[in-house]
Amino acid sequence: MLSNVTIRGFRSFRELSVQQLTRVNLLVGANGSGKTSLLDAVELLLSGVPSTLLESTSRRGEFRYTGEGEGSVETTVRHLFSGHALRSGSSFEIRAEGVGTPWVKAELAVRGWSPGEPPPSMQDGRPLVLQFQSHLLKEPGSFPLSKNGGVSLMPPFFIGETPRPIILLDSASIERSYLRDAWESIALRPDEAAVLEALRLVEPRAERLAFVGDTSHKSQGILVKLEDSLEPLPVGTLGGGFWQLLVLALHLVRAKGGTFLVDEIDTGLHYSILTPMWRLLVHTAARMECQVFATTHSLDCVKALARLFETDRALAEQVSVHRLQKNVSKTMRYAAEEVHLAAREQIEVR
Repeated sequence: MLSNVTIRGFRSFRELSVQQLTRVNLLVGANGSGKTSLLDAVELLLSGVPSTLLESTSRRGEFRYTGEGEGSVETTVRHLFSGHALRSGSSFEIRAEGVGTPWVKAELAVRGWSPGEPPPSMQDGRPLVLQFQSHLLKEPGSFPLSKNGGVSLMPPFFIGETPRPIILLDSASIERSYLRDAWESIALRPDEAAVLEALRLVEPRAERLAFVGDTSHKSQGILVKLEDSLEPLPVGTLGGGFWQLLVLALHLVRAKGGTFLVDEIDTGLHYSILTPMWRLLVHTAARMECQVFATTHSLDCVKALARLFETDRALAEQVSVHRLQKNVSKTMRYAAEEVHLAAREQIEVR
């Protein structure tokens, strides 16, 4: 697991230090404090490949269509650097302790330009390139910027197997085919029980789950068998909370032995099941030997975590809350015994 993360020059962070990370880490703070950027940083740090860098910009909509046929989509790289500066010397670095002390670096630099290449982004008449290095790459990657200051999404970026799974869940990453694949990888295996346990937080009568036929819509192709029902029901008929816990549990199980990143973990969940959700998450993360980083905008989510410690003190050492503040270089950490105080003081999460 990661124990500490240090970020310099990445997105909104001129400098940020996150210390004493635990098995499960809840990130809170006002809008614009950098919670999602911290998830992006951890994902990039652990993957160590530039393709992850471009995937994160794509999720944020930081790309444009050039209308030039194949390779007509390019990512806008200026937003990766603190201050959005598109000039030689703009750089960022992310380092951590734990899991082999991973690190990544990226920098904009100048180089020569060969005739026949796409017109480059220029600084003082010199073309710019994005240089990328990491603990996993044997040689630095160098990617030319276009005349618009972007990098094409088509180049053969290093795509390799990461040492451990890195699973990121946000509202834009939920694909029905992914959920089917996730279920098929655990069906009739011990990990199936963890998913069914999660679903019973919303519907205690849930006995079995099956993916059948077309899964293009969440209410079609995913069926649930209830104790007192002769016929299975489409998952969409059981409400949004049931669906959200299904998505959460399947992604968590796929992060076995790795890292699970989830943005706005409480989305679609009623406050009454947030404490059971936390209990399931912490227990499952420990059993799957994975580390969790989650964000929230909900004070109810923090209060639910405080209630969990009241009923299960054994979980306390595995969970911490980290508060981000804009333009502050170190997160404020709340250990288990301090989460109650944070909740009482109405810790700022929006």
